[in-house]
Amino acid sequence: MNQFAIIFPGLGTYNIKVLEALFKKHNIIRQTFTEASDILHNNIYKDFIINASDPLYYKKNIYLIIFISSIAIYRTLNKEIDINPGIMGGHSLGQYSALVCNNNILFQEALKIIKIRNQIMLLAVKNIRILNLIILGLNYNIVKRICTSVSTTKKKYLSLLLTQKNK
Repeated sequence: MNQFAIIFPGLGTYNIKVLEALFKKHNIIRQTFTEASDILHNNIYKDFIINASDPLYYKKNIYLIIFISSIAIYRTLNKEIDINPGIMGGHSLGQYSALVCNNNILFQEALKIIKIRNQIMLLAVKNIRILNLIILGLNYNIVKRICTSVSTTKKKYLSLLLTQKNK
């Protein structure tokens, strides 16, 4: 068998429709969400689906959703095709998934850590406005010029503010 690695994703890598389809099709996905819900004393999946259009719910719970989904999908793959990766890693939040799937920490302990991590992250950006955009169908060079222009303008603005503040 060929050696391979698994890299677990971080924040921003989720798809509600895919999760719904997997949840309906695979018992292990449902079992993993039930296990997480029991540990956290909250029906994570049900709340996730009910609040699918509420951005505030996502903001407060997305770390848990991504982590639980990653573990559930890994468990499903492991049962279906008995995967045995040579290396596991993860980006940001995905590190916890890699540690759990590689049996370095327990699922319930990782859930507790991620819940605390989520609370800390929410406090860190409590009064900060954050804007994320997805740009589809626009030429890369145009996007790069726009970003450079905005970045340069922002630097000039900050420089002007600092100069005025020091007067």
